[in-house]
Amino acid sequence: MADPIILNLLKGQTLAYQCQISTATGFWYGQLPAGLTLSVVAGIPKFMGAISDVAGTYGVRIEYLNGSSSELLYVSFVITDPSALAPPVISCIPAVATNGGGTLTVPAGNFVLLFQTTNNGPSGPGWAFSTLTGFNASTGQGYSNSQLSFSATLPAGTYFLPVSFSNFAYSGGPVQTSNYNLTVIVSPALPVVSLALPESLSSFTGKAVWAQFDVQTNAGAVAWSATTLPTGCTINAATGLVSGTPTVSGSFAAVITATNSTGNPTFPATFAITASAPAPVITCKGATPTTAGGTITKTAGDFNLQFMATNSGDNWSASLPYGLNINSTYGYVAGSLGAGVYSIAVSCSNTPYSGGPTQTTQYVLEMTVPAALPIISINDGSGLNVTMGSAVSARFTVQANAGSVAWSAVGLPLGCVINPSNGMITGTPQSTGTSNTTITATNETGAATYAASFVITSGTSGSTTPTYPFLLDDPSLTDLQIDVRTGVITSSRPVAYKQFQLGRFALVFLDFGAPMPPPAAAAVHMGIRPKDQFGADYLFPLVSATLSAGAEGQPSYLLMEFPISGDALAREFKALLDAANTTGLPVMTDVVWKTADGVPRASQTFNFPIQPAVTY
Repeated sequence: MADPIILNLLKGQTLAYQCQISTATGFWYGQLPAGLTLSVVAGIPKFMGAISDVAGTYGVRIEYLNGSSSELLYVSFVITDPSALAPPVISCIPAVATNGGGTLTVPAGNFVLLFQTTNNGPSGPGWAFSTLTGFNASTGQGYSNSQLSFSATLPAGTYFLPVSFSNFAYSGGPVQTSNYNLTVIVSPALPVVSLALPESLSSFTGKAVWAQFDVQTNAGAVAWSATTLPTGCTINAATGLVSGTPTVSGSFAAVITATNSTGNPTFPATFAITASAPAPVITCKGATPTTAGGTITKTAGDFNLQFMATNSGDNWSASLPYGLNINSTYGYVAGSLGAGVYSIAVSCSNTPYSGGPTQTTQYVLEMTVPAALPIISINDGSGLNVTMGSAVSARFTVQANAGSVAWSAVGLPLGCVINPSNGMITGTPQSTGTSNTTITATNETGAATYAASFVITSGTSGSTTPTYPFLLDDPSLTDLQIDVRTGVITSSRPVAYKQFQLGRFALVFLDFGAPMPPPAAAAVHMGIRPKDQFGADYLFPLVSATLSAGAEGQPSYLLMEFPISGDALAREFKALLDAANTTGLPVMTDVVWKTADGVPRASQTFNFPIQPAVTY
């Protein structure tokens, strides 16, 4: 049996079909569509004619002789009526139908369009469309597919998308095409407000705020507004920038609104405004406050002033009289001044916040400096020891910052007087012996006394009159004298504390005015006193404590040195002087005298001041 034959035909179609078999004899059974005939020409079956029958399926069986055997051939005729396939009908989801197409309104952003058609038929050209920027066809290019979809991402605007679908009415017949015009109206999306830098909501009073709010690009044109912004700040209605300089601190729960044609969503934004540190407030330790600063009275000489500032004041400067200097970091003013009235202008600056303007406050200190209470010393102690009949010439002095002084004396040797203007004692003693004299120096601050013993000898012993007390050539030394029989120590000048120096002093040994050898040994230590004033003793190590015999005619002496230039010690001096707010620290020297066999013989304690230098 030969393979079956299937013929798909349209009503009205003309057919001339020849079977691929050869037979001399044969016959057929079945139904031919109306209009067709079967004839055998030269032994080959042929179907011919114009089909006029209705649509349907018709079958014919042909029996024929194939050699010595009989064969069968089946032929099927599938008739289609072309009038049953109408032109395509196109629609778009979710567009609203219009004459010849549809309209679709969507918000800006991503969306999908779906086109559909009826009467797509078994074959034909199918879908056709114009390629537009922003529209991407994803499925449906083909006649057999009844759907066509597009995805799109478009900004606000109006767009036109024409599409068409074509089918065949019948095989070989005319193409049937339907057109569909879609109008897409893209409206702006509802604004979504954002803030890229949340930290921009934090600032200080006096420091500008700069907070930029934004919406997505497909929101189109937006009008901005805001409520409860920090005092001093506004929002730009066109750009969404909140700017300005806050004048009040606090928490501000602002509401930012972005409005377009679609709607007006809001965005909560809490501004945290911190109060800036105010300008420094300056005070001076010990000063009486005034409107512009303060007033203070300080005795002439070496001293320091401690200025302090609240609100993180850390940068000091000053307009100072000659002799004073300021520490620009800590606000210490130190130096030396004579008597007078001075005006000191001190300024302190701070930075209230990172990047903010510097704030500076000035403090004017009116300073009254009276002369210091006199401290009496003798230029040359040898003038106190003379032989009877020889002239006395002993000059007493006071420190420079004592100003003008009036001198007087009680208990001078008979025949001697004191000059009230310059403290010079002159005259010729009338008798031998010791005259215990009280020297008085008076200035505007008060009176100071000095006990001086004049030793008048007969001059008959033949001994050489010594030149004493023993003095060293270093001007930083304090010279001390000690009477080894009584243990009394006297001094004539203070030690000045300066950096990069050694403090040195000498103990000079006298025996009723005559030099004597020193004891066999002496134990010396020093310390700041009194303990109840400064809280603790501070012992300074001695660099040397050397017992030296004096030259002929001069007394022996004990030379002692201690460092006051080391960093640690310099800091201790500075800290103690600052804490005490004083012009000097009393330093105690304990001296224990021993005999040759080591047995203590006598001890003496002496206090003298260490003062700060002009700078440190």
